[in-house]
This record gives sequence, structure tokens and C-alpha cells, in this order.
Amino acid sequence: MIWRNQVKPKEIKDNYSIPQVLQKYIPAGFAGVDKEGSPVFVELYGQYDLRGLIYSAKRIDFEKRWIVNNEGIMDRLAELSVKSDKPIDGITVILDCSGIGLSFLWMPGIELLSHLGKLSQDNYPEIVKKTFIINAPTFFTVLWGIFRKFITDEMAQKISVLGKNYREQLLQYIDVNELPKFLGGNLTDENGDPRCKLMIPQNGKVDEKYYLKEMDISHMQKVTISNGGDFNVKLDIKKIGTILRWEFKTEDYDIAFGITLQDNTKIKHILPLKRVNSHFVPEDGAITCEKVGTYVIKFDNSHSWTRNKILYYNVDYIEPEEEKKENLSEDIDDLNDNFICVKL
Repeated sequence: MIWRNQVKPKEIKDNYSIPQVLQKYIPAGFAGVDKEGSPVFVELYGQYDLRGLIYSAKRIDFEKRWIVNNEGIMDRLAELSVKSDKPIDGITVILDCSGIGLSFLWMPGIELLSHLGKLSQDNYPEIVKKTFIINAPTFFTVLWGIFRKFITDEMAQKISVLGKNYREQLLQYIDVNELPKFLGGNLTDENGDPRCKLMIPQNGKVDEKYYLKEMDISHMQKVTISNGGDFNVKLDIKKIGTILRWEFKTEDYDIAFGITLQDNTKIKHILPLKRVNSHFVPEDGAITCEKVGTYVIKFDNSHSWTRNKILYYNVDYIEPEEEKKENLSEDIDDLNDNFICVKL
């Protein structure tokens, strides 16, 4: 109640216009209802261009869009309750991770999703009655380890990760004619599209014309690399399967970037040095560390003998959390036909 009095979400819903880029490129929407009459919300995690979205909208825009959507859901549930003459007090969510890659672990993107998720459970805790995760990637345990820190026990109990035959499990909750065709049902949009694109936007990467001129780089560190010099970040990786992430931007000119592994006396080139035009758009990426040792992230300016380079960077790593893996009833690599319930 304090939050509602301070933020006034109803006023935001009635007066705020969601930026076109967020309407067009967030791959999520309602498609069908479950067997109890609750709306089914489908979110295509594998189709998110988190970097493009964050470069194209301010944090406050994401928050206000989130408020508009949640207030709209509340109104929708109230209307459905009246029409069906029974309480419809929550939605069913399907998170499809098909196509998701390590780029999804981009630091600002994960932080934003975690922030919005926490806002949801703090201020709309009952709006989601069940969440199904399908097509989980092999690094799902890493993702779960990140998001679990922000999820309450009550919310975690509502989440189920489904195996390869997720269709049969979804059909226990959703009628075949209410499940989108691309998820194994019969539902299409008004155009007969099995992907239901009129309901769930699927427009790929954000067009760079939407990018803001001033991007937020406050989370990055700053260093000046002298002409002909280089700058190295060393990370001691102690667990196989650790995910190493990076993000960087330069002012005005390019920089060469590469990664090597120092294993005892040997040096292995993980990513060969390559010049990157990071002065146009920030560069980011991630790799899975297949060996332990010292990983050296190199920013090289040896090709420039006349110009210093101003570099903004952020480098970190995420270790696999064995205890989180045990909390899933089996290894994500070997998902079978049964439910894989996320347990505490």
C-alpha cells in the first residue's frame, strides 16, 4: 500500500505512453487461457535483444512499462472474474528459453530483469499462479543461481522446469486449442500464424535507429591506455564451467581485444586479438571456461602509436553453484519427459 501511494501506478497506467521500441521488441504477450480460465502469458527469453533494448530506453521506461502491464493484468483478471462468475486471480506464465545463448548473461540485462522481477514479487506477489520454463539451456543452473537470490521461497515454489516432452505437461494445464501452435497446441493468431506474432512480438534485434545518444556506462570502470600500450585484467578461474563475462566501450577510437589462458607454463589463445569498433556501440560477450587457470583479458593499443585510448570496461565471472544444481531433480543436460521442479 505504501508503494502504491508513493508511485501511483494507476495514474501511470492511464497517462504513460510506452516507447515504441519496448512495444515492438519485447518478445512477450498473452496467448490463450489455461483450463481454469486464467490468461496464459508467453515470454520468449531466447529472442530477447537485451543489449539493444537497454541501449534504446531508460531504466524508468522499463519500470513504467512494467507497471502499465501489471496494472493491465489486474484489470484483465477483474474483468474475467466478472464474465466467468468465478474468481480469476492469477496468470499462467510460459518462459521459452529456445535459442538462448551466453549473450543473455550480459550484466546490465541480468540486473534489469532481476530488478523488474523483484518489483513484481514485492508489489504484485499474487499475480502469477504458475510459471513453466521450457527448452532450458545447459547453463540453466547458472541462470537459476543468479535469479534465485532475488526470488522468495513462495515464488520459487511456483516455478517448474519441464523436460523434453513439455507439451504433454503443458496440456495438463492448458487445453490444446488454447496453447500456441509453436508450443505444441492448435492456437494461431488472426493471420493463422503458428508463431502467434500478433500476440507475441517477435521482431528480432533492435534497430540501431532506436539507440539513445547517451548510453549509461556508470557501472563500468575507466582507464586510459597509452599509445602503443595495453591493459590486462587477470582472473583466476578455479572451477570448470565458470562463465566469464565482459563489456567495454572506448571513446572516439577502436581497441584490440582478446583473451588468453595461462595454464601452468602454457599460454592458450581463447579469443585471438582483434580490433573492435567499440567507440560506436559497447562490445560485450561471454565464454564458458573449459579449463581452470588464469584468464587474461587484454585490451591492446599497440597498433596506435599516436593516440591514447580511453576505455570503459566491466569484467566478471559466475562460478557454477553445485548446490543449485542439486536443487534441480536432475542435470539440465539430461532433461527427460517428466517435470523437473525447482525445489528449495
